[in-house]
Parts: sequence; structure tokens; C-alpha cells
Amino acid sequence: MTTATLRRLLALCSLGALLGAASGPAAAQGTGFYAGIGAGSTTTDFCDQFIGLTSCDDKDTGFKIYAGNRVNANVSLEIGWVDLGEITATGPGGTARITVDGIQAAVLGIAPLNQRFHVFGKFGLYLWDGKATAPGLTLSDDGTDIVFGLGLGWRLSKQVDLRAEWERFDVDDEGVDMLSVGLQLNF
Repeated sequence: MTTATLRRLLALCSLGALLGAASGPAAAQGTGFYAGIGAGSTTTDFCDQFIGLTSCDDKDTGFKIYAGNRVNANVSLEIGWVDLGEITATGPGGTARITVDGIQAAVLGIAPLNQRFHVFGKFGLYLWDGKATAPGLTLSDDGTDIVFGLGLGWRLSKQVDLRAEWERFDVDDEGVDMLSVGLQLNF
């Protein structure tokens, strides 16, 4: 088992312990667990770094699934898996593809606007795995970097929220933005 894998397991176990420890008080305050899915557009400035490419596409569709625990009216702890899509670059040597996905663990600060709407800020870690393929070459890398973002939640019913958010993932010093919408189930 690699050091990177051990770091990820430790981070997941720590967040799991925090979620479990917070569940008692959260249930008593009428808050609690939730899970959701989202999809949206991912963009980066990766293509701007290279000269001589015949084509380069650094925009794609990203996906995520997440679960969390709303500890109180203003704080949630959240974990999820995020796929940031694919970058495709073509040059004289052929076409290269880069994909990145990983696990996100974050704290959300929530500000209710009224009974139906709230805004939130997010800050946490993104434990990512990247893979690059080109003719005759496959490379992989991983790391742990920060993620932050802003969002808006709309309570459609007691059990369902609509969620829109912008997130910035720092992947090995390369910023990837994700604009997404999704549905969240509240338990």
C-alpha cells in the first residue's frame, strides 16, 4: 500500500469519525444526514500552457456524488466523489487525454436566507487521481490539494433540495472550476 493510499484512508476514517460523532446532536436539532448527485461544466486553462497544439479541449462535463451531515443550522460536514472530466490535446505526436477524479472532504458554512433558500461556502481537501494517456505512453499521478466553493440551496420539500454551486479544485497547482446543479435527499 502506497503512502498516498494510506493518507487517503486516514483522511476518510477521520471524516467518518467526525460525521458519526456529530450525528447525535444533529438529529436533536432537526438537522441530519443528506446525500446527493450533481453534474455540470468543468473548465481549466490547461491548453493555454502549450504552443504547437493543433487542437485542445480543456472543457468537459463533471459529475459528483456526495453525502454529509448537517451538524446545525450553519455547519455541514461533507464527503463525496468528484469526476472532473477529460482534457484532450492533439499535437504533431498524436492525441493525449488527461482524466482526474477523486474524493472530496469539506466543511460547509451555511447562511439561511429564509425557509426555502440558503447560501453556503465550502472549504476542504480533494484527494485526486490523475491519468494521462498518449500514443505509447501512460502516466498516472495523485495528490491531495484544496477545494473551495460557493453555492445556493433551494428547499423543494422537506426531503429534497435543489443545489447549484461553483467549486475550485486545485489539482497539482492547476485550477479546475466546476459549475454544477444537483438534487439532494435529506434524511
